[in-house]
Amino acid sequence: MIGEDPSGSDAGHSGDGEVWGPANAALELSLTGKQAPQAALDNAVKQITMQIEAMQASNQ
Repeated sequence: MIGEDPSGSDAGHSGDGEVWGPANAALELSLTGKQAPQAALDNAVKQITMQIEAMQASNQ
């Protein structure tokens, strides 16, 4: 199901939403024709990168 952790376990995966949320959104947008696949994936990469940078900044 979209949005679920593909490993089937929530244990130790507190940051999964930072990747799977944008990835699932990109899939949904491209499959429904609301956005071109490349544009949707490019936006997902931008979101993931920003979240990683924010997490790194908060850990300093």
